[in-house]
Amino acid sequence: MKAFITVILIIVVGVAGYFGYRALSKPKPKEQPSTEAQAQPDTTPAASPTVVTQTKTAPGTSAIATAAVRANSSTAQPQPPKPRPTGEWKPKLDAILASSVDSTAKLQQVKELIAKLPQEEAEQAAQALASGVKNESFAFLKPLVVDPTMPEAVRDEFVVDLMNRPNSIKSPLCLEIARNPDHPDHESAYDTLEAFTGLKYGADWGGWEKGIEQWLKENPDRVRNPQVPAEAN
Repeated sequence: MKAFITVILIIVVGVAGYFGYRALSKPKPKEQPSTEAQAQPDTTPAASPTVVTQTKTAPGTSAIATAAVRANSSTAQPQPPKPRPTGEWKPKLDAILASSVDSTAKLQQVKELIAKLPQEEAEQAAQALASGVKNESFAFLKPLVVDPTMPEAVRDEFVVDLMNRPNSIKSPLCLEIARNPDHPDHESAYDTLEAFTGLKYGADWGGWEKGIEQWLKENPDRVRNPQVPAEAN
C-alpha cells in the first residue's frame, strides 16, 4: 500500500514539474502602453521663436505730430525778459547822497535803490558808491559792507574795494564779517584775515581783537605823501 502511494506521489510531482517547466520557458508577451499613457499629450513646453512686434503709426498720426507732443511735454516754461540797464540809478544815487537826511536814512534809501536794480546796474552802483567814499568817511559805508542781506554781486564789489583800503579799515571789517555766522562770506573773510595777518586764533574772537590791535601797531597805515612837482629849470 505504501509503495502504491509513493508511486502516485512521484507521478504527481513529475506532472507538476513538467507544466512548471513549460510555464517558465514560455516567453512573456510585451506590455502594451496603457490607453491613458498614449492619450496623454507631452506637456514639456517647446522652445518657440521670439516674436518681434512692430508698432506702426496709424494712418492719421504723423511723425511730426508725435514729435510735437514730446517737445511740448519737455519744453521749459518761458522766462520773463531781464530788465535792460537804463542808467537811471546814477541821478537817483546822487540825489540820495546829496540829500539833507541823516546817514541812517541815506543808507536805507541806497539799500532800497540797489535792491530794485538789475545785477549789472547794482554792481555799477555799488562800485560808484564805494569809490566815492574816502577813507576818512568810510564809517558811512561800513553798515552796507558788513550787511549779509546785500546781493552777492554787490558784496563782491564792496570786498574788492575793501581790499584796497588801509589796514586800519580792512582788518577790523574782515574780522566783523568773519565772526558773523549769518554772513554768506564769513568763511572767505576768515581765510583772508588769516592769510593777510598771519594770525591764527581759531574761533577765539577776543584773541583776534587783541591780536589785530597789536598787528596794526606793527603794521601801521602807510601815509602817502603828495607828489610835489619838480621845479622847471
